[in-house]
Amino acid sequence: MKTRNKFKLGRTSNSRLNTTSEYLQLCVRRALLCSPVDFGIPWRGGLRTEKQQNEIYRNGNSKCDGYTKKSNHQVKDAKGKSNAVDAVPYIVGIGFDYSAYARFGIMGMLMLEAWQELQDEGLIPKHLFLHWGGLWSHKDKSAIGWDSAHYEIKDYPQKELL
Repeated sequence: MKTRNKFKLGRTSNSRLNTTSEYLQLCVRRALLCSPVDFGIPWRGGLRTEKQQNEIYRNGNSKCDGYTKKSNHQVKDAKGKSNAVDAVPYIVGIGFDYSAYARFGIMGMLMLEAWQELQDEGLIPKHLFLHWGGLWSHKDKSAIGWDSAHYEIKDYPQKELL
């Protein structure tokens, strides 16, 4: 990936990112280092409580209610960090822009590429995968991209071949 060194996370975005898995932190920082698009971590973009997740659900911004169906923002790794992060384009004079669809696409591709690079460098285990909400359709092809801000870690242990 081409390093641009153009953007840095602000203090608030850094603090929100620090509530997420170290692997997500590495990936976000690597993607931002190479990004032509400025982005940050919005309110509730990292670790969430049940109550916080339920509020997001009641507002129609999640399919997980936080109680019976947990979000990966609530699922913690061994260090108590979230297995999900939300990242949103930041536009000077506007702030976080959830309608910047093309920018979400650029960010998504950069995050997936950064994840792969970090795995190739041995910094992220090969059995972990980064799932991007921008590629989710939930069986409705017209719904692709409904959660473009969302990235989560999935663990698919490799089976030994006999």
